[in-house]
Amino acid sequence: MNSRPAEPRSILIVRLSAMGDLVFTTPLLSSLRARFPQARICWLVRKELAPLLAEDPDLHEVIAWTPPKGHGWLPHWRSLRKQLQPYQ
Repeated sequence: MNSRPAEPRSILIVRLSAMGDLVFTTPLLSSLRARFPQARICWLVRKELAPLLAEDPDLHEVIAWTPPKGHGWLPHWRSLRKQLQPYQ
């Protein structure tokens, strides 16, 4: 019996840094959308890069995040984890 894996309900792309990498990766979105038309596609990116993705029609949501610096990072990670729960 050949059983296909279930289609993903959501896809989260994580690319927090490097504007060049982000720009070179955006063509992936149309391929993902074509392959998984029903999936919710979101992108986790550094806050300052979020405007580059804001108007992309293949994305449902851009999650803008600023990674913490120095001490006190644990509350930031907990907050991000909570924000990403719907994508699990």
